[in-house]
Amino acid sequence: MARFPRPQGSAAPYSTPNEALRCADGWIMVAAYHPARWKAFCEVLGIPSLPAIRRFADAGERLKRRAEVLPLLEEQLVKRQQVRVAALVAAADIICGPINDYREVVESSAFCAAELAESLVHPGAGTTTLLRSPFLAPGQKRRPAPRLGEHTEACVGRLTPADLQRAAA
Repeated sequence: MARFPRPQGSAAPYSTPNEALRCADGWIMVAAYHPARWKAFCEVLGIPSLPAIRRFADAGERLKRRAEVLPLLEEQLVKRQQVRVAALVAAADIICGPINDYREVVESSAFCAAELAESLVHPGAGTTTLLRSPFLAPGQKRRPAPRLGEHTEACVGRLTPADLQRAAA
């Protein structure tokens, strides 16, 4: 029988560190499992001796001891601001990026430039800002949700008595 990895949260099941790690004010995603990047990551965090410890030196051994190694990394990370850690880690050629909360996402320049939000006027709820649907053609506008019964006649009016009987069965 095939064996499949169990859910790991944000962690990749095949390597570590390759997951979200906690900083003082947020989280960063780090992929520092390659030997050179693992060493550089530990240097950036101020724990250059960690890769020399036998149980953490090899990627396979580190993976077996994920529960042991991650707290050692986060012990250093929680002393630093997310944006500063991400900059230092990226400067060391380590794959990383800050994990944004919803406010940071919708206020980001990329989100705004892609026009991923749209305002909609609903007759009962007023103006609401929503995520733009990726399923609309460019320039096509989304309509507000219908009020109770608003489209009933248009939808049901197309049904034959046989259709209504099948639907009721």
